[in-house]
Amino acid sequence: MWYGVSTDIEDLKQTEEKLREDERELRQITDAIPQAIVVQDPFGLPIYANRATRDYTGLTADDVIAPNFRERIFHPEDLEKFRNERTLLSRVVFRSNSSIGRSGRMASIVGS
Repeated sequence: MWYGVSTDIEDLKQTEEKLREDERELRQITDAIPQAIVVQDPFGLPIYANRATRDYTGLTADDVIAPNFRERIFHPEDLEKFRNERTLLSRVVFRSNSSIGRSGRMASIVGS
């Protein structure tokens, strides 16, 4: 006896391609911005840096996502300060439903 399953994955393929296209467009936009931009995952690990960051640091895209990225560009004292500030900010922003608004000021989201 033989059993078979047929699954149409065309929608999935189209969605994946759209996601890749959107990612390319976002990278083009961020690369055009002359300000250093580093995108981090939820754990604070860098996953992308725009062209301005790479030009300023002299690092490649692969260097940026390496585990020792920050150690290569920051002074050890500044690195410790950065880690402490990031820890504090993550507690405030991600755990208390706060966000940073357009003005750059912290805003808490209050609701029931």
